[in-house]
Amino acid sequence: MFMQKTINLKKAGILGILFFSMSPTVATADGIRENATSVQTVQQNVNIKGKVADSNGEPIIGASIRVKGLSAGVVSDLEGNFELQIPSGHSTLQVSFVGFKTQEVAVSPGKTNYQIVLREDNETLNEVVVECLIILT
Repeated sequence: MFMQKTINLKKAGILGILFFSMSPTVATADGIRENATSVQTVQQNVNIKGKVADSNGEPIIGASIRVKGLSAGVVSDLEGNFELQIPSGHSTLQVSFVGFKTQEVAVSPGKTNYQIVLREDNETLNEVVVECLIILT
């Protein structure tokens, strides 16, 4: 059971507004619930850092790192490093680069630094065709 309560901001004055805002009330679409308790959840971001390399330990420049299920992501820099903020609760990173197999990495709670090694995808490499046109004048 709740009591609907409204306040006229022009007549209440600053003290009335402060008192109203400090009382245990919850604003809802159908009115204001008095003496209600509410739980407010705040989704926190987790800062993830890491390095993407090939099987020889060479950094992969421009590898795509994104959170599975989300469209936002980053690419690795000239040294293969990346930094990404992900919403807590998302637990998988997808890392991909042309010529390598896409790898899914589980994000562990409390772990913020990842060393990711991509494996070559020989099937994809066999499908690449390079054409060259030379014009002599």
